[in-house]
Amino acid sequence: MRKQLIEKAYEMGVAGFAKYHSAPCMNPEFMAIVPNCSFGDDKGVKLRVAMYKAYSKGWTQEHVKSMVI
Repeated sequence: MRKQLIEKAYEMGVAGFAKYHSAPCMNPEFMAIVPNCSFGDDKGVKLRVAMYKAYSKGWTQEHVKSMVI
């Protein structure tokens, strides 16, 4: 389940660049799948961080492809 959520976050980052051109918090579909974590929930926080990193990686790769060099 964890791996699937991280892969989904990456895919949403790739798609999110073309649609939103902004930070992950501006993508309502992504924010709907990111788990809410209570204080002290280390596993939840680690998953949330990994999802944000995957989203950012996908978004960044698409952004770099769009640059004219």
